[in-house]
Amino acid sequence: EDNLYIQGRGDPYLISEEIATIAERLGQRVSRINDIILDASAFRLTGAADGAGASLNPYDAANGALVANFNTINITVSPEGRIRSAEPQTPTLPLMQELGKGLAPGSHRLNICSEPENVLRHVGELFRAFQVRSGIAGEGRIRPGRTPAGLEPVYVHRSSRDLSEIVRGLMLYSNNFIANQLFLTYGAQGAGYPATWEKARRRLQEFLHREVGLAPQTIQVEEGSGLSRRNRITPRAMSKLLAAFRPYAHLLPLDRGRLLKSGTLTGVYAYAGYFQNGEKLDSVVLILNQEKNQRDRLLDLLERLYRNPALMARHAQAEQ
Repeated sequence: EDNLYIQGRGDPYLISEEIATIAERLGQRVSRINDIILDASAFRLTGAADGAGASLNPYDAANGALVANFNTINITVSPEGRIRSAEPQTPTLPLMQELGKGLAPGSHRLNICSEPENVLRHVGELFRAFQVRSGIAGEGRIRPGRTPAGLEPVYVHRSSRDLSEIVRGLMLYSNNFIANQLFLTYGAQGAGYPATWEKARRRLQEFLHREVGLAPQTIQVEEGSGLSRRNRITPRAMSKLLAAFRPYAHLLPLDRGRLLKSGTLTGVYAYAGYFQNGEKLDSVVLILNQEKNQRDRLLDLLERLYRNPALMARHAQAEQ
């Protein structure tokens, strides 16, 4: 039959460059690919992450076991209406031509999840395009399906990025999709596949209690990105979490000498990270519930106090 089964395990960085590498390596092992059967059964999700919207914005892209390019497409529309991929590493796909119809001239990055079937179709079209580029013969359907039990893999691909590189990127760009791919995979690796939201919540909660010493009433994690208003943490618990995270502080974005991650919901403005004093890192936590965002002003004030011990002592005395 010369069909190719592709089984996903939640890799958040299955991007065009990775698929090009996969196709090249497949070309060293097979001479023909007819049907492409896409197996996303490693995730069993009852819905999107709590707090995610249904817009076409990239931050609302849905999670899944087999997802390419963060469930987004990047296209340009010419003044004459011609639609092309906006990325040199990504071929122009039939799905792009369909979703780009009627858009204004210019560049557009869209998530493709308004129609669930688009997710696997996108993956399949990318693999087919790179199959052609790699000179692998064959043609056939692109369709969802399950990998037959006992079928030996012809090739197993592991991301070219290690976990620290992935985490650094998600911190820098506040990538909700990547955060939840890691969250779901973490749960499944401990509790078994398929990945579910509940497995991820349970395993992370157990880890935070056992390894970090956080009492259950001080933290509640509904999903892994911070989108949900059901996520809860006390400032003291966040400070304790930062103490445990200190060996990995370099993964946080650097902002004027501070290692910081921001968090924002309507009416909620937060910072968590570290002030640097030579080789020393001291935790800083701001979680504000307020109508107007004043976190930057308050962070500057906290740093002034931190850098000036005498001022800190006078402030503490005034508080008494």
